[in-house]
Amino acid sequence: MAYNAPITREFSARPLDLSAEFGAFGASYLEADSFRSGTHGRTWRDLDWTFLRAHHDAAHFLTPRGVADHLPAFLTAALAHYDDMDVAPRSIASVLTRPADDAPDSDDARTRFDQIAERLTDGQRRVTAAALQELARLSGDERPEEPARQALAGYWREHLGEA
Repeated sequence: MAYNAPITREFSARPLDLSAEFGAFGASYLEADSFRSGTHGRTWRDLDWTFLRAHHDAAHFLTPRGVADHLPAFLTAALAHYDDMDVAPRSIASVLTRPADDAPDSDDARTRFDQIAERLTDGQRRVTAAALQELARLSGDERPEEPARQALAGYWREHLGEA
């Protein structure tokens, strides 16, 4: 897949530490223990796409640091195995969608998104935007509400074209 090399180049492969990576909502994630045991001490490159498909919703419960640390694994799995990943590509795209400033009751979600984006380098932002663009293409869904297209319509648009 054409995006694996840029993602691998931009995201370092350090061991994941999930000891404190589930935030306020993490207590309600029923698969938190399974996700922790399946990722702790491994690098994002070690995570199998079938594991990530089974835990596609984990990113919604991780802290901003946890999302940033696991983001390259979710993106490469979604790109390399799009047709087999079930809802995982849409799930990670929705995590990467910043709510509009005028959206009601979205202050916490906007703050969380901003904290995720702040943890990424410029290069990581560029390859994330390029990955979202490819996910939108792979979806075949031209509607603006398709999650990757929603993400690209906002924050990520300014990072396209440079990956």
